Amino acid sequence: MNDLLNILLLSGGSGVIASLIGALVAVFGKSNEERLQVGNASGIGFLVGASIGALVGIFESLIGRL
Repeated sequence: MNDLLNILLLSGGSGVIASLIGALVAVFGKSNEERLQVGNASGIGFLVGASIGALVGIFESLIGRL
């Protein structure tokens, strides 16, 4: 159960951090084309960050069992 909690916390934390980075890129990024909407950029950032965090968490829990 402890491994599952670690995976969920790492996934959620990574998602929140990537969401903030996506929002900052949408607000301050330079683009000659249409600007990214903040909601879309932060949503995509959360999904990418959460998936990377989950992947790292799973491998971390597997390495801990070796």
